[in-house]
Amino acid sequence: MTGTQYGKKTKADTNIFRQAKQLRQEKPVLEMNEEELEIVKIATMPILLLRQFSEIPIDDGLEELAKIVDEAQRMVAASRGRAGVSSQGS
Repeated sequence: MTGTQYGKKTKADTNIFRQAKQLRQEKPVLEMNEEELEIVKIATMPILLLRQFSEIPIDDGLEELAKIVDEAQRMVAASRGRAGVSSQGS
């Protein structure tokens, strides 16, 4: 994959934690371009800083954070859907 694929905001890759996990699985850090390395560095910061992730592998932490983001996005989408329904009824 090229670096530009990670810069585009498509539905499939808007979760930076999932992007970072995929990048780490696809290539060694030394082979990453600047944009890819930046994604990995930013996404791994919470894992390095939060105590709850201190004893699990980085990729597992990235996956946990990705799931948290996915759930938050679902909740926001659901609340927007409810807001649209209630405003249409007025």
